Amino acid sequence: MLPKEGTVMLSIIPTRWLLFPDRDRPDSNSQEPDLANLKSSDTLFSLKSRLYKIESQYVGFSDKQQKSTLLEKLDEILAVPAIDLSEVKMPEKL
Repeated sequence: MLPKEGTVMLSIIPTRWLLFPDRDRPDSNSQEPDLANLKSSDTLFSLKSRLYKIESQYVGFSDKQQKSTLLEKLDEILAVPAIDLSEVKMPEKL
């Protein structure tokens, strides 16, 4: 899926869909747009882009140790509890 609006980074398109994968694949030295500065409407796109980068990195790892380490880091991220902000009270002036 591609976003309706915003920039489509070449790095989020799987190489199987590129006409010239060797030429069009972005190298590791290329600068990608700063994802933090994307419009708020591009938040989902930003998330999908990052998830694709993680998947690409995982597939690119040559040994099981690197893959295992990445999965452990992802498990740490997923273990962060969600906070219900509706229960957080604003500080009161004394």
